[in-house]
Amino acid sequence: MPALIEITTGQLRLSGLYIVPIQIGVLVLLLLIATAVDIRERRIPNWLVATGMTGALAFHSISLQGEGAVFALSGLAVGMATLLPMYALGVMGAGDVKLMGMIGAFLGMDGVFGAVLASMAAGGLLALGFAACKRMLPQMFINLLDILRHFHIKHMTRSITAPMAPVASIGKMPYAVAITAGTLAQLTFLHL
Repeated sequence: MPALIEITTGQLRLSGLYIVPIQIGVLVLLLLIATAVDIRERRIPNWLVATGMTGALAFHSISLQGEGAVFALSGLAVGMATLLPMYALGVMGAGDVKLMGMIGAFLGMDGVFGAVLASMAAGGLLALGFAACKRMLPQMFINLLDILRHFHIKHMTRSITAPMAPVASIGKMPYAVAITAGTLAQLTFLHL
């Protein structure tokens, strides 16, 4: 009977069936930890994303199987840059932005684009479910319209407008769930 997890030549073999590169196994483990903490505490710890970013950068810089430091750094930058506007609008936390940066450090620039798109799709579904369970779906749509209206006014006037008045929140959603689901979907797509 094969071992549940075997590590050989830079790969993980899970239950003798699936083979994944070890850095992908580490990424998945970090994502699961981030998700568990975000669900419990509604935050993603800096030590976790810093460990992941550092590990991915080290792996890609010195490992023979790595893609190089530029691969990791460009993925990190693109991962963070794609979610930064959401943070600036106040609809996402800084931990989520840093988590996507960590994913980018592992997957590189090309891989992180798919993870971001899949995470946004998962996040939209999660937000709908979250609002529906709390019976706050109408408030969620009012909030979305307010955010879009503020963005449109700011864009049309091309000037600095007063900060957007706070809207009635529907609650803080653990977005690491969506980021993990989207990233796992992207990894499945990449490694099929």
